[in-house]
Amino acid sequence: MGADLGARYEELIRAWADHDLVRIQLLHSPDVVLEIDGRHRFAGRYTGIGAVLAALVKFAPYVMAASPEPDSLEIDGDTVETTSKVTVRSHPDE
Repeated sequence: MGADLGARYEELIRAWADHDLVRIQLLHSPDVVLEIDGRHRFAGRYTGIGAVLAALVKFAPYVMAASPEPDSLEIDGDTVETTSKVTVRSHPDE
């Protein structure tokens, strides 16, 4: 990942870690898509910035600080697609 893109990714991760909804909205296009794989209550496809912001409010308290690690970053014109691993914690009964 280039230095500029790396810095942008780090800015995005900081915004998510800080639950900075305004910054998150500014860093994404209105038609952003967030896909979370797995078979758990956080899994799903969140389409549009409103849905992504709602998802953040729903599950951000469970994301371990500093856990996101970039797997891939692809750029196609004005579209940037990233894949990251995130560690999530929850109570045993959840």
